[in-house]
Amino acid sequence: MRLKSIIAAVIVSVTLIPVIFMFIPLRMVYSVSEKTELQNYAGTADILTGIIEQKGAYYHSFTADWGSRDETYRFIMQGNDAFMKDGLNDFIFDQIGTQFMIFLGRDYTEYYSAYADECAPYVEELVRVIRKNKSYIEKLAFSKRKFMILGMPSAGTPVLLSVSPVKPANPDKPAGGFIFMGHVIDQKFLTEIYSGYGFERGSSRVSLSASSAYVKESVNSIISVELLSRDTAKISLTLKELSGKSVLSLFFPIKRESNMAITHTLHLSYLIFSSFSLLVFILSAFVFRKIIIEPAETLAVHSAKSAEGKPLLKEINQRFYPVEMRLISASMKKIAEKNDKMEKNLLEISNTDKLTRIANRRFFDEIFLYEWNFAKRIKRPLGLLIVDLDDFKLYNDDYGYSAGDKCIAHMAGIIKSSLKRNTDIIARYGGEEFIILLPDTDLAGAAKIADDILTEVRSAAVPHSISFKEKIMTVSIGLCSMIPENTDTKEKLLLEADKALYEAKKNKNCAFSFNTL
Repeated sequence: MRLKSIIAAVIVSVTLIPVIFMFIPLRMVYSVSEKTELQNYAGTADILTGIIEQKGAYYHSFTADWGSRDETYRFIMQGNDAFMKDGLNDFIFDQIGTQFMIFLGRDYTEYYSAYADECAPYVEELVRVIRKNKSYIEKLAFSKRKFMILGMPSAGTPVLLSVSPVKPANPDKPAGGFIFMGHVIDQKFLTEIYSGYGFERGSSRVSLSASSAYVKESVNSIISVELLSRDTAKISLTLKELSGKSVLSLFFPIKRESNMAITHTLHLSYLIFSSFSLLVFILSAFVFRKIIIEPAETLAVHSAKSAEGKPLLKEINQRFYPVEMRLISASMKKIAEKNDKMEKNLLEISNTDKLTRIANRRFFDEIFLYEWNFAKRIKRPLGLLIVDLDDFKLYNDDYGYSAGDKCIAHMAGIIKSSLKRNTDIIARYGGEEFIILLPDTDLAGAAKIADDILTEVRSAAVPHSISFKEKIMTVSIGLCSMIPENTDTKEKLLLEADKALYEAKKNKNCAFSFNTL
């Protein structure tokens, strides 16, 4: 009887203990996969916040640009109506995309306001809310912050507001007022900016709860991730004013595809392992009854027959776990690929050249079009410089391409330091070629800046042992300036600067211009 009990206990242990212990590693795998999934959702939540931040920074780039112009300051201080001409509103709304542009004096007197048609219901509320929050406006305008969010109680919707002070060129003079641009954060606006990145927004109001698995608070928003069920997660985005008051809450539902795949795999694994364990138990019981009880065989025969189940158990272990790991690995790979794709979309919107850390050509082309149209509208000169490193191919051949890249980055910093105005734009236009846009600059002014660049480059004395003219790195500059006419195109300005560069390259270490524009 004791032998029967011992054998029965061994059979039960052999079949049940593996089933019990299989839950430990599988549960650990599930826990690790859930943490990885939550990290990916946290990254997605940061992207959602970044989209709003990017939109605010975009409007700020224009308010900062306009606020630093002398024309804007004269308009605020002297009421020069010639600054605002017919067609400017269409230019602002169609090309910039802002819903409004408001000029207020230092005492918040309204000098000029322009609104898109869809912004008409919020005209009075906008100015009233700005004046009500002028203490916050003052802090924002003279800080490094790019935008703020204000609630409009009467309108029932918040507004994304970018503000910059209108500053004269003379730093000793105080700011004359403020310029505002932005967009009402309504359903249409949110749908447009988020659908462009593949996000679908929920329509009901949400709030933070104790079930949030991830929460992060920034100046303008609070984001949280909530795992609602095995197949659904929710990312909440709450926009808030600088005072900390919440003005709008959104949620973005997410289907937990990776979690469902892993759960399905685990359930399938439980079923398969349990089935095999049951089969082992039945076979062991059969062996126990037929070989141990009924035949009452010798102990040697009994031991030999009872061991027949061990190879099967070993075979299950060899087949099962590698399949599980491969399925989980495939699920994690899909998550990583999706995350990489989202990161790639954000990198594509970058406007900075990776090597020199200045503007790239794509961003320059956008600003060039804007400044060209603006100069044409206000009948002011627009200057352009194209700077090329002399004998750079020889430099690469002698010092190597790695040193050549460092030289390009160093020269970009030297040239940029020669520009004194925030409105002057420098960009990398080619391999060793830079282009500089000079708003409101005539030919004499452009020539002065070109001379400054030549002086700074020579003073830096970057060694160039096999240059044709000097033993240091030098540059050649083609420059031009023109007041655009209605029939002119920006390509004309580019062509003239390029022709001037061609002439400058003949002598090297000089600046050249045509006096025909």
